[in-house]
Amino acid sequence: MTAPRPFVRALVLLALMGCATSEDPPAVSPSPEAPSPREASDARIVARFDAILDALLARGLPGASCAVVLPDGRVLAAARGLADADTGRALTPSDRMLSGSVGKTYFVALFAEQIAAGRIAPDVPVSDQLPADQRALLARLPNGPAVTPRQLLRHRSGLPRYVYAPGFFPALVAEPDRVWTGWDRLAWVFDREPLFAPDADFLYSDTNYVLLGVLLEAVTGRPCVDLVRERLLEPLGLRDTLPTDTRHVPGVAQGHVVAGLPLGFPARTRADDAFVFDVQFEWTGGGFASTPSDLARWARLLWGGHTALVPDAGVLLDAGPAPELGADVRYGWATMLRDTPQGPLWGHDGFMPGYLASTGWLPRHELAFAFQTNTDDAAALGRRPSDVLLELADAVLAERDATDG
Repeated sequence: MTAPRPFVRALVLLALMGCATSEDPPAVSPSPEAPSPREASDARIVARFDAILDALLARGLPGASCAVVLPDGRVLAAARGLADADTGRALTPSDRMLSGSVGKTYFVALFAEQIAAGRIAPDVPVSDQLPADQRALLARLPNGPAVTPRQLLRHRSGLPRYVYAPGFFPALVAEPDRVWTGWDRLAWVFDREPLFAPDADFLYSDTNYVLLGVLLEAVTGRPCVDLVRERLLEPLGLRDTLPTDTRHVPGVAQGHVVAGLPLGFPARTRADDAFVFDVQFEWTGGGFASTPSDLARWARLLWGGHTALVPDAGVLLDAGPAPELGADVRYGWATMLRDTPQGPLWGHDGFMPGYLASTGWLPRHELAFAFQTNTDDAAALGRRPSDVLLELADAVLAERDATDG
């Protein structure tokens, strides 16, 4: 259930406070204050969101939540369904979920900062920017000596996906507390053939962003996750966004695994308030738990040009075709770009066993959205996660049109 609107809570409080004893003279309570036009409009938007989420639940999702940041910065959020289908606990807008590859967007802000400062050269091979002791390791990666940061940012390096290496996913379940280094991850594709020559094609691969993370740590001398905390999450007030650098991440809704079952993951992602597999592996390929409200705030900050690290989102829009992600999708720097009836949509989708997520920015309307669900069952969702953002946008724009009319 969604939380009562403020004016409904006021009605309840007035009713309780207005109870008089038999010895008291009759009291005349003031009429409850009517909702303002803005509150009434907000309530209608949340009701529209509830209807969209209820329709998704009817397709088999255990729970779903969403949020919008309006042009004036106000945040509206909704949640429906269950945080845990076994216990029956209701999902709330404050429940965190794994956001998967949406997490790349935090790291791209750090990469952009280092590029703007001249510490990383986007078109110089990574091998020329790493310390000498790491170049021998880089030489064991497919195309390793030749790839550039720009090719990695745009998934045009020819590097295979390390997560699809035989035995990788079972290792996450067998060793849930293992702490991985960047090179531990990259070693899974050592000495393999490249999938194509650098910049010759597109293949979405987290391996690209892991190698970027290795470069970022070499340049800054700091752990990547610490940089995100200090440069982004804390100063921007994104308190509901937490790195998944441990199995013990608080406030996370139970994930319900469907797509991940053939990969060797259990049906439930958490037991005793901890993940049952090693979520730390994701690192700079994703690596965060968040709420829709925080994800939508971040979308506005990043693509709306409201961060000091990326004051101009144009740098992120250096995009090329990404047919693997959809015939209508282009991929920039950790940014999926689509042309939609509501104008350009800039954002990113995410997948982790037990969870799906999407966040995006509609620059034409200055609206930021996020959607999360605690299942990885994309077939039940029945659409791309970013398509849900467009449904939410339709709801907000319909209310705006009705109010203006």
